Amino acid sequence: MAFDVTGLSDQVKLLEPYNIATKAVSEAKIAQALISSGNFQAGVKNRAPILKMATDVVFQSQGCGRTAIGDTQLSEKFIDVARLAVYKDICYEVLEGTYYGQLLAKGDNPEESVLDSAITKQIIDKEVSLVNEAVERIIFLGDKSLTGSTNSNLNKIDGIKKQVASVSATTVSGATIVEKLQALYMAMPEVDRLKEDAYIFLSETVYEEYKLALWGKDRYSQDGVDKLAATAIKLFPTSGLNGQREVYATRLSNLQLAFDGSAESTGFDLWYSKDDNIFKENTFFSVGVSVIYPEDVRKATV
Repeated sequence: MAFDVTGLSDQVKLLEPYNIATKAVSEAKIAQALISSGNFQAGVKNRAPILKMATDVVFQSQGCGRTAIGDTQLSEKFIDVARLAVYKDICYEVLEGTYYGQLLAKGDNPEESVLDSAITKQIIDKEVSLVNEAVERIIFLGDKSLTGSTNSNLNKIDGIKKQVASVSATTVSGATIVEKLQALYMAMPEVDRLKEDAYIFLSETVYEEYKLALWGKDRYSQDGVDKLAATAIKLFPTSGLNGQREVYATRLSNLQLAFDGSAESTGFDLWYSKDDNIFKENTFFSVGVSVIYPEDVRKATV
């Protein structure tokens, strides 16, 4: 692969500042949230078990003798991790004679000129951001049954949406997005919706619609922005659900992230190959997610 410079005109002099215009993309917010809350497993090569336990208590009157009632059920489910990579070959020579050629550092060593150049640093920053964006989407929308090159960033793992596909959707009524989200909140198990780590996950577009609806009702405040109006549950707008009208309500502790994290499976390399005079780029990472109790998730189309 080389740079496609057909859209550039020849140029000898470029005045500073010569920053490359790039579209801003978000970080992998859900991954950061799960790691910071301790809901993750590191060092997972391919698959790891999640141990589950269900138990109950039954009150009895004290007296002579005893009758044991109830069981503690132990079970497991597995979280699968996909080891992913991005490979690129880059030829910088085609930049000569263009505006971008002036972003290459000048020096006697061509390899150092490229590795130390402004354009290389910006390419790396841009691609790291794009990886974060893709990870955010695959965690929510990943589906291993998808086919075709357009789904190559989604068909490596089953994400949250696929794992709760068998859960019946909640029919929410209401004239506004605010009322529909409140109906979803009330449909959550009572033991879950009042917990500190309870969230409603929604697309950034639906979140903006929600804020506009609050403004229209003169209820816009910081409390109503971070949390669903009149409730204690927090809102989690994410680019991973952009393009979706489906929203999900569950506790953060009901989700678990997994990855390898070892040096051989995680990292970024850019080097010059004298075999073919090409700079080669390798990006390695891994990711997996599990909904531990899918039956506790509430979902709705709003």
